[in-house]
Amino acid sequence: SDTNYLMVIRDITERRRAEHAAEEGRQLFQLIAEASPDLIYIYDKMLDRNVYANAGVTTILGYSAAQVQALGPALLPTLAHPDDLAAMLAFNARVCRAQPGEVLELEYRMRHADGDYRWLYGREVLLSRDPEGRPHLMLGVAQDVTARKLAELERAALRASEQEVLRRSDEARALLDTLI
Repeated sequence: SDTNYLMVIRDITERRRAEHAAEEGRQLFQLIAEASPDLIYIYDKMLDRNVYANAGVTTILGYSAAQVQALGPALLPTLAHPDDLAAMLAFNARVCRAQPGEVLELEYRMRHADGDYRWLYGREVLLSRDPEGRPHLMLGVAQDVTARKLAELERAALRASEQEVLRRSDEARALLDTLI
């Protein structure tokens, strides 16, 4: 009896190289993210939740990455300062409409696990869209700028107080001038 064999050989060298390069890229991103003092996160618009947060989420806000992920769509309503929530939602909508590579910036407050609010300077970029063009992944980097922001607010309060003292001094001088 005749036996026929068919053998198919495929060169998968390029696929293996691509897989290796992708894994090296993931490892490099992980090293950079974990070495950064900033909060680095990836938000999945389709799942409506954070899918990645580096150790900065614990250092800056006092939460674990799992706690932040578990909040899902309640993340901003739960942690954003009530006075900043509308601006943050509008900011996220702008990020979703952004051009590829366009980085948008915003300063906002988030509630720390201890109950206090931290000022953050955030930069976000839309990483990807789904095949229908809907926003998919957003990458964000947030720096804790609380000390700077509190110093700015204190300086503004001092300036306002100084202006009030000068105004009252001028009023007192004017009153003295009318009495003399």
